[in-house]
Amino acid sequence: MSLSADGLVRFDECFDVDGGCVRDHNGEWIIGFAKYFGNCTVLEA
Repeated sequence: MSLSADGLVRFDECFDVDGGCVRDHNGEWIIGFAKYFGNCTVLEA
């Protein structure tokens, strides 16, 4: 099983989005997730 996660921060518009997925030992998708955190600073992201 593996967990992959990534995020995006846009400094010009000041927002943060994060997401990822969990895959089994064959690389098959189990579940995914995404979250919009809204306006934030670089340190909060």
